[in-house]
Formats: sequence, C-alpha cells, structure tokens
Amino acid sequence: APQTAPGYPAFSAHPGYPALPAHPAEGRAGRTPGAPPDERLGLQAVKERILCMLRRIDPHGLDIARAASILRGPVDAALLADLCGVPTEDACRCISRLTESGLLCPHDMKFRHPLLAGLLYQDIPCAERAELHRLAARRMRYRGDPSEDVAAHLLRSHRLDEPWMAQLLMEVAQGVVEHDPAGARRLIEKAVLHGVPAGHERRAEALRIQALSGLDLPAAARALTAHSSTVTAPAERFRHALRLSYLRLRLDDTAGALEVLEQARRETEGTLGPTAAARLREAVAQVRFHDGGRAPGAGEGHPGDDGHRAGDRAPGGDPRAEPAHPLHGRHHPVEEDRLLRVLLLRTATGDSASAARRIADRLLSVPRAPYGSARWYQALLAQLWAGDAEEARRHIDTEVGLARADGRATRIAEALAVRGLVQLHRGQLARAESDAREALDLLTRIRAGRFHVGPLARSVLIDVALERDDVAAAGALLDDAPPLPGDRPVTWWRLHLLHSAGRALGRLGEARRGLVLLAHCEEELARRGITNPAVLPWRSTRSALQLARRNVTAARRAAQEETASAERWGAPFALGRALVAEAEAGSGREALRLADRAVELLEPTPSPLLFAHALYVAGRAHRQGGTPRRSRELLHRANEVGISLGADGLVEAVQRELRDAGGRPDPRKDSAESLLTPTERQVSELAARGLSNRDIARLLQVSLRNVESHLTHSYRKLRISGRHELARFFPADDPPDPAPVLLYQPRTALTANP
Repeated sequence: APQTAPGYPAFSAHPGYPALPAHPAEGRAGRTPGAPPDERLGLQAVKERILCMLRRIDPHGLDIARAASILRGPVDAALLADLCGVPTEDACRCISRLTESGLLCPHDMKFRHPLLAGLLYQDIPCAERAELHRLAARRMRYRGDPSEDVAAHLLRSHRLDEPWMAQLLMEVAQGVVEHDPAGARRLIEKAVLHGVPAGHERRAEALRIQALSGLDLPAAARALTAHSSTVTAPAERFRHALRLSYLRLRLDDTAGALEVLEQARRETEGTLGPTAAARLREAVAQVRFHDGGRAPGAGEGHPGDDGHRAGDRAPGGDPRAEPAHPLHGRHHPVEEDRLLRVLLLRTATGDSASAARRIADRLLSVPRAPYGSARWYQALLAQLWAGDAEEARRHIDTEVGLARADGRATRIAEALAVRGLVQLHRGQLARAESDAREALDLLTRIRAGRFHVGPLARSVLIDVALERDDVAAAGALLDDAPPLPGDRPVTWWRLHLLHSAGRALGRLGEARRGLVLLAHCEEELARRGITNPAVLPWRSTRSALQLARRNVTAARRAAQEETASAERWGAPFALGRALVAEAEAGSGREALRLADRAVELLEPTPSPLLFAHALYVAGRAHRQGGTPRRSRELLHRANEVGISLGADGLVEAVQRELRDAGGRPDPRKDSAESLLTPTERQVSELAARGLSNRDIARLLQVSLRNVESHLTHSYRKLRISGRHELARFFPADDPPDPAPVLLYQPRTALTANP
C-alpha cells in the first residue's frame, strides 16, 4: 500500500499529503512510526473526532469523504456518486454538508488541510482503497480526464483487468520518462507485472532501460546489453548499438563503445543510408574525442581508421603510423568536415589563435554540427582556448537551455560541467562552482559521478577551492575520487582532473606526487599530439611545483617552454598565464619585465582572475625591484579585483605583500559591494531594480553623464559586463506577504460603534 495519499501527476513522490502510517491498521491504531508520543495521540484524537463528525453529518458522509480523499483534487459529485454507489442527489447533499461543516473549502471543493485527507485516506482498508483507485481510473478515462491522472490511480490499484490499462501506463511512462524517470519506471513495472499487450514487450523493456538510465547508469548499460542480444531486426539493432555506445562512453568504457560501433558497422555494411551512416560517424567521433585514438584492444583498430592501430604509435608520435587526429585520435578523410579538421589541427599544435577563432566562430554560428554533439563541443572548446570566452559562454548557455529541455541527465551534466569550465576561464568563481556542483550532483544521482564529465566537474571544483584558499575542500575532492585509480583509461575530461589534482597536491605540500600526475598528463597529451599550452597549462603548473621543491632552474625552464609555445599560439590569456609563471620563477629586472608585460596584455581581456594574479606578481616584482609606490598601486588593484571575484587565497597573499610594500589594505573593503563608493552603490542599487539611467538621474537630481560614469566604475570594480549582472550583488527585497483572504466576511454591525 502507498505510504501517502496519491499526488498527481507526479509518480515518484506525493507532496500533497503529509507522511502517515503505511499500513491501515497502524493508521487506525494511531501509531505513526518515528513520531513523538504526543503527536501520535494528537493524530489519533483528530481522526476519531473526524470520523464521528462524518457519521453524524450524513448517512453517506464517511463513504463520500473517503472517496474524496482518493481523488485528492476538487470534488466532483458525479464521480463520487459512481465510486460510492449512491444517487448523485445524495452525493451533492453530502458534499454541501461537508462544506458547511468546514471539512471542505467552499471555493475549490478541496479538503481544508492535507492532514484531513491523509487521515481519511489511511483509514480506508488496503483492498478497498485499491479497488476505489481502479474504479476511479475507469470512470475518469470514460470522462476523458488527462491520462496522467488516470495512470496515477492505475498505479495504486491491485489489478489491471482491462487491456487499455497497461497500454495507458506505457503511454504515460513514455511522456514522463525524461523528467521523472523514477515515476516512469514504476509505471512500466506495474504494466509488466500485470501483462503488457501482445507485441509491446520490447517497447516496455526499452522504456524501462530509458528510465533506468536516469536513475542508475551502470545498471542501464547492463540491461541494454542483455536486451540488445535478443533483438534481430537490423534497424533496431543499429539503434540499440548507438544507444549502448552512448552509455558505455558515459561510463568511460571507450573500448567497449568502439567495439559496439564496429560490430554495428559490420552488420549494416552496405545497407546504411546517409543519415544512419552520419550518426555512426558522429558516435565514433565522440568516442575518439575522449579516448584520443587508443585502440579498443590488442591488435584491434578503430572503425574507419583504414586499418591503422593507435597502439603502433609511440607516445610522442611515430612517423611509421598515420598521424593522430589532434583532439580525438585518427580520422578517415570522409568522416570529418574539412573546416573542423583544420580547426583541430591548429588548436592541437598551437598555430594561430586568431585563425582558429575565426574558424570556430564560423562553425558555431551556423552551427555545422548539432548542439551537444562531439564536434560542437570541439568547436566550442577551440573557441574558448583561442581566447573568446564571452562567445563560448553565450553558446554554452544555449546548450544548457536545450539540454534542460531535452531532460537527459547525462546531457545536462555535460553542458553544466563545460559551462563551469568556461566560467572559470572568465573568473566567475561562484557561477563555475554552482554549475560544476549541479553537474556532479546529477551524475552522482545516476551513479556515474566518477565517469565521463564527472572528472571535469571535480576539476572545476578543485580549481575554485584553490582560488578561495579552501585547501581542505580540494583535498576532500581528491580523496573522494583519486585521479588515477589504476585500470581506468585517461579520457579527455580526466586529463583536466589530473592537472587540477597536481595543483592541489602542490598546495597540500605534496609537490612530488603532483609532478607524477603532471607526467601522466604530459604523456597523454603527447600521445594525442597536443602541444598547445592553452588547452592545459601543465608546464606552468610544473613550474609552480618545482618552485615548491626549490628547484628554480627546472621551474624556469618549464615556464620558458610554455611562454615560447604561447607566443606561437597568440591567445592573450594563454600568453599572459605563461608570462606570470615565468615571472614567478624569475628574479630581478627580467621578472619585472615579464610581469609588466603580462599586466599590459591581460588588462583588456575578459580574464579578470588571471589579470589579478598578474597584478599581484607585478606588484611583488616592483617591491623587490625598489619601486614601492608602483608596487602599492598594482597591489591595490589586485586586491580590488580579487575581492570582487571572491578569490580569498589571492586576496590574502596580496594583502600580505601590500603590507610588506608599506601599504595598508582598507579593512572596510571585505566584500564586492564594499568596493563601491556610497554614490556608486546607490546608483547600482537603483539600476539593479530596473530603473533606466534617465530615471536614476531624475531621481538623484544629477546629470545623465554622471550616472553613466558611476555605473561604468561599478562595472569595472565588480568585474561584470553590464547592468543585467547587478542583481547578483544587489538582490531585490523579498515581496511582502499576501494579505490573508477571509472566506467568511463578518456581518456589518447594525449600530454605530465608536
């Protein structure tokens, strides 16, 4: 028996009624598990009083009230009369008396309190309750009520004795499987238990697997593997192969995914149409994007690689074998769009960020690949690495919206994790953390938190924790999911976790272990043919770890290598990051020159966090070079930017350096809002409430130019791009509570009352 009264149309949770005893006997005895004795006695007393009242109100009062608790929604006299087997006139009379007694609301004909309906619902014997649900479903279907409401009653009935019942459960399950997989699974299991219509067994199993993929991804992959072996139709086997490769890829089983696709290609060779062939190529491209060209097994090649084996290549690239595709392994000439191949080649080798940015803009503006596909993500990441973080953010915002509308947890998690990476590049730590946390929660809910984009989400969370100087949180993330468990392949997103874990270990005082992780990262990037420092700045991270071990020579060499590669690539943020690392490893005039160049390069870019780090390094270099006044100026700016971004670790280091330079941090400026002057804050608050510049000028009796100047300064200090982002710092006041609605207005006094 259900533990709560039905809530429609949600099939996995019923928030309408409070939790009550699961067994009717417990409800009659008044024993609510887990409730304190006083509460149990109170519920028992309330229920007994309600039952006595119903018996006195009308001969059919108890039956009508119980049937109304089954329906839960607004009371329908004709439906209640059918359920109770009484004339409609008697049901109407009873409903009127229930309303007059105060049990039902007169305006919507619902129970005044869910507790009343819950007590009555639990008082119905289990068998009678199930029969009432079945009768309600039948009557509601004949009346043409929504299928979701009918299915909610069928779900709680003991038997499905008519063919349409199981069919309706399957139809409703198909409609809710994306946004309510648990409810869809319950509907399908109920239909299967009572017998699905002949010929619909495969459809029911496919729906069950689809629902299971939103609840338990490993179990869904196992179930789909077993189900695929029973399918004989070629078209259906092809669809199952694509779905199974998708699930295995999301579980980091790239070898298994490629094996499934290779088998599908062999079985359908010569029979595939253009659309199916394109879908197969897209699936192969997705696997290669994360696998990087690794062979599925000893002596096996990828489908469509002309017989070449990735295992024949040395990690650094062997000319004996066909060159690997830069970001996702080998390619067949007809498999990839020419522009995309050029883009990936330029991005991997770090050749001309401006040209790569133009190609990425062209690919994404159409777009030439579907949103959320492997090729679309390749173009998006290339755009990000080429330095156009704002455009990348705009595109990924669109994909997040499309993914939420699609409803698949895996697609939503992937979009959110990548958006977290984009927000981290933009220095928006709070937004990056929010997106990565939501992505990781979604994957954990379906038991896939350690697979696919789970490592990317953890990588973003680790980087955010390090910027906020929360080393304990970064260590906890590493302990929860070690970056190198041993037998798991180093997929594309796991590379980011390797890099972030190396940074975190350096902050935890384990620089040697961090260097080991970076060596794995270097080896994997070399195997993929990626030398661009914009993709993963492992050399600057190695430089920081070598400095922690006091190996200045190795640190300087690693930073210089990254600077040389970044100069060739030409993206400002990549070159600025390399210059900052080289300045930290250097000393004297050379460090001062590098730091000043990094500040000059990063100031106009939308990379405020990296700009703040450059200001800090430049301020320290000027202090050591004997120019304290310039040092204090740079450090004050770094302090301001760091506070606006919430980078607590950087702010603490800047303020410590500022004191050494003879400056004094303003103790009042401890939050982003406190960076503004009183006038700037006043103008920003009014703009956040939706007032135009002209309205603000008229209200404050200042010139329009003055308002624009204050807003410009506020945008710069808060590191935002416009007034639409002011709401994050100046949230609107909570709306006032609505005035209470009196159901019964008091009668006007006949005599004047002074």
